[in-house]
Amino acid sequence: MINQNKKIYLALSFLLIIPITAALISCNDTPVTSKNKYIFDSPRYTWTADTITNAFFIDGWYYDTNKIFLVTGSCIAIYDGSVYTYHYFPSSFSPYCITGFDENNVYLGGSFLGPNNDNRAMLKKWTGGSFVDFSLDESLDQADNFYTVYSRSQNELWLSASKGRVYKFDGNNFETFNFDTNYWNITPFMKDELNNNYFAGKIFYGSFVVDSVLIELQKYNNSTWEKIYASVRHGRDINFFTQNIGSEIFGISDQQISRFNGSNFVLAISTDAFSLSDGMVSGPMVNSLTCRGYDFSLQTDCLFNWNGNKWSKELTFGGRGFIKIIYSDNERAYVIDYSYISGKTYFMKGKKK
Repeated sequence: MINQNKKIYLALSFLLIIPITAALISCNDTPVTSKNKYIFDSPRYTWTADTITNAFFIDGWYYDTNKIFLVTGSCIAIYDGSVYTYHYFPSSFSPYCITGFDENNVYLGGSFLGPNNDNRAMLKKWTGGSFVDFSLDESLDQADNFYTVYSRSQNELWLSASKGRVYKFDGNNFETFNFDTNYWNITPFMKDELNNNYFAGKIFYGSFVVDSVLIELQKYNNSTWEKIYASVRHGRDINFFTQNIGSEIFGISDQQISRFNGSNFVLAISTDAFSLSDGMVSGPMVNSLTCRGYDFSLQTDCLFNWNGNKWSKELTFGGRGFIKIIYSDNERAYVIDYSYISGKTYFMKGKKK
């Protein structure tokens, strides 16, 4: 089960989604006139599904077609293309995120549940045969959870916690970096074409109802972090998420995807038929994207694909649930679809036609 803090975090993520309307443009930033009703291409992937009962998959990491690592509240499930192998955590560990360097160096961020409900951030490593635990050595104000984990190499791991804290892990020890304690979350870590490391921190403002958000982009310069971008976004533009697409940094808001040019975010793709949900976009390049979005005409969540020219509608998700794209490229895509109604996870596997 997910602890209460994580439930609140996920619930707030959903509440921040506010659909708006914009114009459709091509990926070369040239506006395209919108039609009265957008006509989607038929699915470009053939989809199959595995149904897994009583398992809420929180996160996943794709290594290759023979090794996909999926995380539930109690175990890590390794999918080899045909069967699942389950490796269970001690009951005291609650996972939140996963990444890896290779199949024998897989890392899970989460929290250790203390006897007095005093959660402490914990990093757990899967070695290919067993788990190894690493805990923060903080005498005061112990971080309660790792919310993001990012592996740049076998000996360079980056993690984020609450209160504006970022950690660098070298395989044995943690180095701490402190930022604005009002940062809501630091997620995800990103890279640019030169493999520099970045993250975005957010500070939300408003009494009772969030009405604006400060986005700050930080860049790592070998030993210190430098703030290279800051912007306050208002109203419907508060739903802004940063992430990598290939080796470029993009910002995703309700109905547009913008490329970071080193100083600002410049519009790259816009939609008018659906609203992008939770910044959930995955792909190897801006001309090949898989996105989760809310379809205005169907009034439900769907999965869409962008080929640089037009959108296709890949999947329609019936009912309220938790949906996460694990991986997508020009040949394949993997999506988690958990139904709160049935209590089942549907692991959707797409293969390009």
